[in-house]
Amino acid sequence: PPCRCSPLWGLRRRRVARAPPSSTRRRTCWTRRLRVMSAEIAMLPRAMTTERTRYEPSELASMLLLMAKKALRGVEIALVQGGAIRGKGKYEAGPFRYGDLLKELAFDTEMAIISLPGGIIAESIKNTRSTPDQEAPNFLHADAECTFDSADVKKLTHIDGKALEPKRMYKVAIYQFLLGGMNEIEPLLSYVKKNVQVPELERCLPAKNLIMETCMKAEWRRIVGDDDLETAFKDLDQDGSGSLCMSEIHAKLLRLEEERDSSKDVS
Repeated sequence: PPCRCSPLWGLRRRRVARAPPSSTRRRTCWTRRLRVMSAEIAMLPRAMTTERTRYEPSELASMLLLMAKKALRGVEIALVQGGAIRGKGKYEAGPFRYGDLLKELAFDTEMAIISLPGGIIAESIKNTRSTPDQEAPNFLHADAECTFDSADVKKLTHIDGKALEPKRMYKVAIYQFLLGGMNEIEPLLSYVKKNVQVPELERCLPAKNLIMETCMKAEWRRIVGDDDLETAFKDLDQDGSGSLCMSEIHAKLLRLEEERDSSKDVS
């Protein structure tokens, strides 16, 4: 303590808040991480698996690709190879969680947007699926709005819900590394070398980000109950500031709960 001659004599010692013990900080961080990883981002209508994405089509892989496609305006088909889907997971009908997404797409999986003829797309898919008894990391998966011949999973018949046109140019989202030669998918690679300027990696958004964008938009629509997001956000923005605060979101949620309760009472 200071002596009586010191100008600090008589002043109260300031109480400095001590940081919590490292074990407490670690426990808090771990709890938050668990909460994030267990967050539900989508619902699976039935049991799905990614155990054999290098051998055969996967409904879950196609569903994830469709989510990525929906986040990209104008894209008609999304493609990724089986080697990019790493989880080898088995899922029951019900919640699909953020941790599941990170497990399935362990890498960034940056998606490039290019134009390709329908014939090149169909032939490339066919060639990667030509050895069903052998592991094929290049096995191309397409989004859930693509259709294949029921008797031949190699034969693409529809893109974006419409009949395949071999000579038509389609807007395609595809793992950027495949355009540089990864897995050597033909005739895709030869066509790209001659006709396509491959987007730089920095300009390609990771598939996980695209999937989460679609999931979050779907969750907002579920909360506000309106397919027109612009109208819904105006309704949420009570003070007209052009941005949302937590109190406005909480107020909207309370109104929704009151409306649900009142409708139950009437029924």
